[in-house]
Amino acid sequence: MRQLDEVKAQIEQLGRWQASVADAEATLELYDLEPDAELLAESNAALKILRADLDRWELQRLLSGPYDKGGAVISINAGAGGTDAQDWALMLMRMYTRWAEDHAMKVSVDELSEGEEAGIKSCTIERGDQLAQLGRPG
Repeated sequence: MRQLDEVKAQIEQLGRWQASVADAEATLELYDLEPDAELLAESNAALKILRADLDRWELQRLLSGPYDKGGAVISINAGAGGTDAQDWALMLMRMYTRWAEDHAMKVSVDELSEGEEAGIKSCTIERGDQLAQLGRPG
């Protein structure tokens, strides 16, 4: 039953995308008949929304494999690069945690070793929304 609901939702989404494309095409045809900057802006805005929806769908499809429901662990190590490498490691940690949060994933920093002057020496990030299923606090 769950698979049927998923297929129905995908078909409905496809119908919405087709309607968006048809609306954008109609707006462009109107623009060809009577050039108007407002029509062009409207069509461009609709296409940007469609592109964002398709990007979200593509990411969702990429992360829908049999192992993608499980947790993930990321380890970042600055290595022997000194302060610059430690600063870069901190930037990577922030980038990965913000990306996860922007995509509605809970993350937790399990281990963090700060650098002497700036940045971090190492860290371990775990996908927190899976921690509850494993019986660990998130």
